Amino acid sequence: MKIFYGVSDFTSLAHLPSDINAMISAATVWKYGNKRIVQSSSRFQERFLDSGGFGFNVYAEGYPFSPDEYLQLIDKFRPDFFATMDYPCEPSLEYEPRSIWDRIDATVDFAQYLINSYNGSSLCVPVIQGWQIEHYDCCVHQMEKARIIRPYMAVGSVCMRKRYHDYAEIVEFVWRRLSGKVKLHFFGLKIRAITTQIGYLRNFIGSLDTCAWLWGRNGEDRLPRTAAVKMQRFQRYRQSLDKELKKPYQLSL
Repeated sequence: MKIFYGVSDFTSLAHLPSDINAMISAATVWKYGNKRIVQSSSRFQERFLDSGGFGFNVYAEGYPFSPDEYLQLIDKFRPDFFATMDYPCEPSLEYEPRSIWDRIDATVDFAQYLINSYNGSSLCVPVIQGWQIEHYDCCVHQMEKARIIRPYMAVGSVCMRKRYHDYAEIVEFVWRRLSGKVKLHFFGLKIRAITTQIGYLRNFIGSLDTCAWLWGRNGEDRLPRTAAVKMQRFQRYRQSLDKELKKPYQLSL
């Protein structure tokens, strides 16, 4: 299972070790892509470009770029993988389109257009969206009809779920829905997903990304104030995670 560390600010770009896999938001590349420090991110082992769908749609007024402009951004940044543009489906999020079904339709349309328009489609990771089982099932069905299922797919709208059962059901369902033949990336999936039930969900997770290394604990400031503190938190988090990944995990319940 592969871990991508969230990298979205200049300090992280400059100081995080080069032997990690980095998840970088298109919001960073769109805004600062001409700066040398963003271009130097090629030093990381692998770079996964996220379309920034959550931030753009929840905290802004939608994507600031068209699908064609996103493809131009990809050609310029040259990531190892890039996610298709998508719409998060958490019911608590209020933005247009409001209907989860409409968000799924738009997500599939984006994926189909980007895959059909990009020469290096093997780098393209289509995003499966939904909230309940029936939503994810519908999204996969639409993608199958559009013939855009790829060997590497991503699953969205899992990061805000609080209980193990809430996301465990989705993780296993999508994997089984695709007959276990597709490597799945889960955006922002909580690390306890690979520790609860003796790591059972690791059977279905190809990769995930996390920004949890940034957050303080036990009375610490929520976010680091200096680069030194930020790097201390990263090393602490990485050591703890590496230790967890070395443990054997349960193959079945």
